[in-house]
Amino acid sequence: MATAGTRRHDGARSTEAVARAHSAARVHGLYTPPGLERVSTGAVDSFTTASGITGSVATSRSTGIDPGGDCPSAGKATTFAFKNSAGHVVSWSFAGADGVGAEVPDTTVERTLGTLRRHAGPSDS
Repeated sequence: MATAGTRRHDGARSTEAVARAHSAARVHGLYTPPGLERVSTGAVDSFTTASGITGSVATSRSTGIDPGGDCPSAGKATTFAFKNSAGHVVSWSFAGADGVGAEVPDTTVERTLGTLRRHAGPSDS
């Protein structure tokens, strides 16, 4: 009942803006009927992974969802935005159902986020 993925954000001005906008977009696209007015985004916070990557993290949730309507459950998404080794803003996002028995707990999402590390890049072999 969840998905995770990465993305490069060409032209992004800040990790804060990407964390806020991309978490809201993930919830909107997966868990809300048309209209961003049904998405609530929390504060954008600084975050550092165990490997030392620093960036910004935000969580958005769908609000006012009728489980019997177009969407079977409410949803949530957490996005961590940071600069990669080339200086591009990239993000890791998690999206999943909210308020259901199979929900992935926020603590599990945060623990997973803390394990992110930069890719070493291709070898010369």
